[in-house]
Amino acid sequence: MIRHALTRPLILAAMLAAVSLAAAPASAEPGPRGRDQRRAFSAYRAALARVGLSDEQKLAIEAIAERSREQVRLLRAAHLADRAQLEVLLAAEPPDPTAIGGAVLRLEGHRERMKAHRRAVHEATVAVLTHDQRIAFESALDTLRAVARHRPRPPR
Repeated sequence: MIRHALTRPLILAAMLAAVSLAAAPASAEPGPRGRDQRRAFSAYRAALARVGLSDEQKLAIEAIAERSREQVRLLRAAHLADRAQLEVLLAAEPPDPTAIGGAVLRLEGHRERMKAHRRAVHEATVAVLTHDQRIAFESALDTLRAVARHRPRPPR
């Protein structure tokens, strides 16, 4: 009975993953989502440009960004490898719900690690700013986020 209770969520997660992967393109080419991520990064840089950074602050923030780039490359490579593995598991006959569920959970873990990484980079960036710069930076980010929410998105 416990075994059944644990299997049911895994099967549901596998079905959800199968539906989402079927709707997404099979290749790892950056599509609209990649453009959104680049747009978000440029908005972040634009918000930083509005606060009047000193040369020391610019160097510190560039060092944070450089460390972040390497970590993001590693996180993305692991995510793409696990996504490819999930696609193979979904195509297998017969599909193994336990393996599929594990792959889905690994992908969810990647998403959570990426969120934590973005949060840490933001906190490190804000730590470099003065109090007045923090206020101006957060205000600029809020404005840019509000504009982005109302921007029409291309179809996926």
